[in-house]
Amino acid sequence: ADKIMYMKYQPVQISSTEIKVTREFGQDIENLVPNAVYDIIKKNDLYQNYIKLTKKVQKMVTERRFEHIKNVTALGLRLAGIAGVTKEKAFITLALHDIAKNMKDFSAFKEKLEEEKMLLPEPVVHAFVGSYMIKKEFGIKDKDIKNAIKYHTTARQNMSQLEKLCYVADCLEIGRDFDGVEEIRKIAFEDFERAFILCLSSAYRGLVDKVICPLTLDALEYYKSSIPKQGEPFENKKKN
Repeated sequence: ADKIMYMKYQPVQISSTEIKVTREFGQDIENLVPNAVYDIIKKNDLYQNYIKLTKKVQKMVTERRFEHIKNVTALGLRLAGIAGVTKEKAFITLALHDIAKNMKDFSAFKEKLEEEKMLLPEPVVHAFVGSYMIKKEFGIKDKDIKNAIKYHTTARQNMSQLEKLCYVADCLEIGRDFDGVEEIRKIAFEDFERAFILCLSSAYRGLVDKVICPLTLDALEYYKSSIPKQGEPFENKKKN
C-alpha cells in the first residue's frame, strides 16, 4: 500500500482582495501567496496603484489606526460591487476616511466646524475635519468622496451608495466586536441595504446613553421604517 505522508499546514483564510489591499498599503504579502505568485507580483510591481496615497496616510495616523484603515478598505472593496460603487472611488474614500482621527488639535478648522451649525460630539469631529482636508492634502475635489468621509460616523438622511459603503465598512471591519457583528457581516454580502440599516440601528443602540449628533437622529428618522425593533432577530425582519 502507498505510504501516507502527514504534513503540518495551517491554511491562511484571506481573500484575494485583502492580499491586494495589504500590498497597496505597503505591507509584505510574501507569506500570503505561493512563492511563484509573489515573485511575479514583485517583478511586475503589481498592486501599487495607490501606494503614494497610502504611504502619506500612514504618516498621518498611528500604526493601529493605519491597520484599521486597511481593514476597512479591504472589506469595503469586497462590498463595492454589491453596493454599486466603483472600486477606484471606494479605495480612495476608504483609505482616507480616518486621516484626521489621530489629530489632537482641530483649532485650525474651528471656523469650518462652526459653519456646520450643529452639535458635533467629540467622536465625530475627525470625520468632518478629514473631509475638509482631502482637497488640500490629496487634491481630491469629488463631492461624493468628501461626503462619504464626512458622514461615516454620523450617517445622515438620503445617503449615497458611497456614503453607505464607507459607513458599513467602518462599522463591520474585522477588528470590530459588538453583539451581532458576525451576522451583519454575512448579511452585507447578501443584502447590502439591509446590512446598512442594521449597522445604523446597532450604532444608535450603542449611543443611547451618550450625546448624539443631530445628523444621526435625522438618519434614524429617515430610515425608521426599515430599522428593526430592539431584540428583533435579524432574520425575521422583512426587506422593505
